[in-house]
Amino acid sequence: MSYEMIDPILEPWAKFYNLHIYKRYKDTDVRSIDVVSPKGKRFQLWLDIQENDSNPTVHVWDYDKRKKKFFANEENLQEILEEAYKMIQSWFTTVID
Repeated sequence: MSYEMIDPILEPWAKFYNLHIYKRYKDTDVRSIDVVSPKGKRFQLWLDIQENDSNPTVHVWDYDKRKKKFFANEENLQEILEEAYKMIQSWFTTVID
């Protein structure tokens, strides 16, 4: 699987939530999204596609301690994106010491 194969799923999903997809970082193809809480705290959601694996992995983290991986495939990617986004939203109001 390639980023071009998941873009038709990722792009409308991100547009629905008014999220920007970063597609290049240091001359490398990426799919990364910054999510900002109402109070201005940043979170990241990004997708990895490994050369030896045909399925994407969706990652979320709070730029600090909290992080989680979600394993997806082409059929359930939108559902996994929703689950990952809801996890980030749940972090908006929780504090980690």
